[in-house]
Amino acid sequence: MEGLPLAAFREIRTLQRIAHENVVHLHEAILQNDTVYLVFEFMPYDLSGILSKVAQGQLLLRETHIRRWARDLLSGVAFLHAAGMMHRDIKSANLLIDAQGRLKLGDLGLSRSFCHAALPGSPPPPNPPALVGTGPSSGPTTRARPNGKRSRGDGAPPAAPTPVDEEEEEGEASEEGAIPDLSPPPAAKRPRCPVSFTSRVVTLGYRPPELLLGCIDYGPEIDLWSVGCVLAEMYFALPEPLRRSADGSRGPGTPEPEHPDRDDAFAAPTTPRDMWSPLPGDRTLPIAQQGVAGPFFRGETELAVLFAIWKRCGVPTAEGWPELRDLPYWGMMPRPRAGDTHPGTLATELSQIGISSVAQELIQALLVPAPARRLTACQALVHPFFRGPIAPQEDMPLPTEEVRYQDLKQSSRRRGP
Repeated sequence: MEGLPLAAFREIRTLQRIAHENVVHLHEAILQNDTVYLVFEFMPYDLSGILSKVAQGQLLLRETHIRRWARDLLSGVAFLHAAGMMHRDIKSANLLIDAQGRLKLGDLGLSRSFCHAALPGSPPPPNPPALVGTGPSSGPTTRARPNGKRSRGDGAPPAAPTPVDEEEEEGEASEEGAIPDLSPPPAAKRPRCPVSFTSRVVTLGYRPPELLLGCIDYGPEIDLWSVGCVLAEMYFALPEPLRRSADGSRGPGTPEPEHPDRDDAFAAPTTPRDMWSPLPGDRTLPIAQQGVAGPFFRGETELAVLFAIWKRCGVPTAEGWPELRDLPYWGMMPRPRAGDTHPGTLATELSQIGISSVAQELIQALLVPAPARRLTACQALVHPFFRGPIAPQEDMPLPTEEVRYQDLKQSSRRRGP
């Protein structure tokens, strides 16, 4: 397939190797007139569009709904990681939802293999990796990839093309048809690959701090940071008045406001003061507020997003993150004054919007700046948060009209009539 974009090749290769109910299913790849068409199952919604409607008051989202979608998301991520793959672009716009309300990982164009070894304390995922063709099937939709040329006639993926970025292509994570070894490594720390990756992956608002600081030796921990961002984004999209149930009571685990009859009892938390003054020409966007859809960490530049992370999660230290000093850009960062402590506002903000304590704990366990201290996907799936009630599949909040997911509409506008 000479001329096929690297991202398209990676997506085809990854989706042909895996099949899981929480990963979008590729029906086939079709070559026609030097164009490759990817035929996927039809996914009418994406989480970003759903959350926009929630923030506008058009859909009612409860914690039971969030718990189901969070479980779907983590199940898909756990499966990818067990297969030796990291997604590298988890965000709400890439989380697709079918007509039955099931959430699935989509857009695997940035996915990469990593040196596979099960993370410490991680049990196997519910479903082992399966061969292509066993995934669920819905009505197909298509996406076109330009300039794809067939170089092999047996239908098997060709050798990897020369990458367009600084990454080197690594070998397959497992032999054809083999189930990856899920036994824990002898050391407490996951072994690293000799391959260097690029740090310029993951959409900016969902990018973990190690990538913002230039790390090129990373693993699946980067996906768990993005999962934490998505989980926080779901809660912060909730307009507070909609968090009351039909009888007017608040959800389980949510404290009553001190003045329930006053409108300002539902006011969003105030924006914390800047930790450092912005650099010339840099601007931090308004911090995410309740009832507003969008990324949890906002900024126009890497530095602005990094400062937003420090404000909410606290400034890391070498004691809590020993590898911090070795990151390329850490030495260029401004430092707090000696003796100053910045624990972060995350715990306070989560308490102020009134979500359950177990949800707060899960978000805080995922949004840990030090990657080695984050929960793995399998560890997150057994967190007490998932012991609470989960909404039935048929009760998920979906728009009544059938809409295409956001990325497909944008690509259609770019292609034109």
